[in-house]
Amino acid sequence: MVMTKLHDSWRLSTLFLSTVHTCRLEDFFSAPEFTSSVRAFVDQHEDGFGYVAEGEEQPLGNYDVYLKYTKLIEELLESFLSSHGMDHEVLCVFACACVCTHVGLRAS
Repeated sequence: MVMTKLHDSWRLSTLFLSTVHTCRLEDFFSAPEFTSSVRAFVDQHEDGFGYVAEGEEQPLGNYDVYLKYTKLIEELLESFLSSHGMDHEVLCVFACACVCTHVGLRAS
């Protein structure tokens, strides 16, 4: 009985924190600092994109731009996580708690 109450308490705490962090992430991804950084990246690299038909091989230059883009996003996300005292592992725990809750599963 005590373990069940502790488990339920832990689940509720995790769910609450995951909801708080989900709201913070939503705010982060929609904030002008993030969207402006992405917009500036696109503006700076739009001439470097080689558009091809679906199913055709992508030019190597597209991969280079992709790597730069993922680096930008990772740096922005790392900064966000750090400013909220989180790391990737904590983010994954909260994300899993949200997914389990939204699909009706119980985190065990």
